[in-house]
Amino acid sequence: MRGMRLFVTTVAAVVLVHGAGTASPATHLDPAYQEINVYETGEVSVTVNDEVLGVTGYDLLIEYDPMVVEPVGVSEGTLPAGYAGDTFLYWDVDDLNRLLINGAVLGGSVDGPGTLVVIEFMGLADGMSSLEFGTSELRDIDNEGIPTTWEGATIQVVGAVPVEGSTWTRLKALFD
Repeated sequence: MRGMRLFVTTVAAVVLVHGAGTASPATHLDPAYQEINVYETGEVSVTVNDEVLGVTGYDLLIEYDPMVVEPVGVSEGTLPAGYAGDTFLYWDVDDLNRLLINGAVLGGSVDGPGTLVVIEFMGLADGMSSLEFGTSELRDIDNEGIPTTWEGATIQVVGAVPVEGSTWTRLKALFD
């Protein structure tokens, strides 16, 4: 019995020392790839895909190509919206054409996984725009950063359909 207890204790110590539980949750944009038409919109969610405890706030900076897409709306996701109390959400585009989002759970915290915000982008011109996180963080009850990895996405904006080689589906999509 003593040998088994020593074995279990040793295994537990090795697991703790070698990083079990130290992997950061991933915060990512979902979907990772999306195709939208010029002058139409698509939604991208900022989602925490792993368990994260005690989120009280988040500061997000998302870089994009302003010649291809434009953020036209940001709404609260299911994670803060599920909180019984009040929440705060603010967004703006800075002088460098970066999307700034600030959110908070007022007087409490929420646990992930879940969606923090949903961003609506409009396609401006034919092309591809990567969406990348700049300096971003999740915060805990002590206003300290919660370690997380940040994974971006890509939006492909499809322009006008060329006359040659067009399929009926592509033409019809312009009028739906």
